[in-house]
Amino acid sequence: MTASAFNLVYVNANYPSLQVVAASNPPISCLLYNADPTITIYLANNNSVNAGDVSHSTPLPPLSSVTFDGTQDVYAATVPGTMAALQVYPSGSSYFATLSQANLASLGSATGGTGATIASGGVPYNIINAMPVGQYASYDLSCFMFATSQGTAGHAMAVLINMQWFDDLTSDIPVFEEDWYVWCMSSAPTVAGHANVVARGPMSGKYLTINVSTPPTSSFPAVLQYFNIFGSNRPQVYSDWRQNPNTLTAGVPLSAGLSTIASVSPLGGTSYDNILAQISGFTLTMGQAFMLPLGLYAGPVFASLITPSALSSAAIVTMNNLLSGNITTLTNPLYTFPASAGGTYTVSGLILPRAPCAMLLSGNNPIVSFVAVGQQAA
Repeated sequence: MTASAFNLVYVNANYPSLQVVAASNPPISCLLYNADPTITIYLANNNSVNAGDVSHSTPLPPLSSVTFDGTQDVYAATVPGTMAALQVYPSGSSYFATLSQANLASLGSATGGTGATIASGGVPYNIINAMPVGQYASYDLSCFMFATSQGTAGHAMAVLINMQWFDDLTSDIPVFEEDWYVWCMSSAPTVAGHANVVARGPMSGKYLTINVSTPPTSSFPAVLQYFNIFGSNRPQVYSDWRQNPNTLTAGVPLSAGLSTIASVSPLGGTSYDNILAQISGFTLTMGQAFMLPLGLYAGPVFASLITPSALSSAAIVTMNNLLSGNITTLTNPLYTFPASAGGTYTVSGLILPRAPCAMLLSGNNPIVSFVAVGQQAA
């Protein structure tokens, strides 16, 4: 059962090791596909494959393939106590598998029961702990957070989702980590799927742990309405997280002392398609500070501010670790527009972090228009 025939063979740790490709003249190329979703197959050119010894064998990870030209013998084995299915394709050169996904965790629902309460004071809530994910190339994630009475000082404006990957279970030191802050909305969604976080990114280790927490100085808890994460065999080069806070069906973010501007239809566009915020001809009330939430997006942006008269202040700030009632143009500023007179002000290539951002505006009755557009592919 070698390269001269199409086969589905089962590889184990027996000796002698199973021959999966035989050298021939003329040589016959052969593609080997590891069909097991969790077990690694080890390959070598002798019949005593020492599985796990990468100095004398080569690993073929789960759900991956390799092509041999048929000029030498190839043997296969797995670590003791395991067995994996190996598909053999004579003359094959490439393999394409349909998209497959597996649910890793699911809490709550879009409009039904809530998933969990995230305690105040930065106490982590564990979603999954050291879950095996080595068989997946990427993850897909969606979630929704809100805080009742967010307009009261002390509530979280954003919550932290901490993802840590480990390559073994004997160390508490991660091999990679992602920290994403997402908007905490002011009420539960009234329409399923509105203002939720949608995210995807590469898996970066064999085991995954996810924790969610409020800012360390927060005085009130947050509500995790729902949280879903899937493992996928789809390749994903970089992490891309999006969220649209500018919707009237999910309770826009609120902060004590600020009036929230909702960027909604008919202006159109959401952060899901790179329109992070957009208002046209909005009149600022004298003596009042306004907050225009930007959609969650990490990367370069173009922003344009148009006003016929001077503004008291105009700045883009980040919300990570900020609380309701504690937001000014001097807290976590990313960019301050020099809008001391009427005119058009633009910035290109400003890099937004992995955290929600907002445009803060104040002035004595000027009319303003503003747009922020992500500059990477949606």
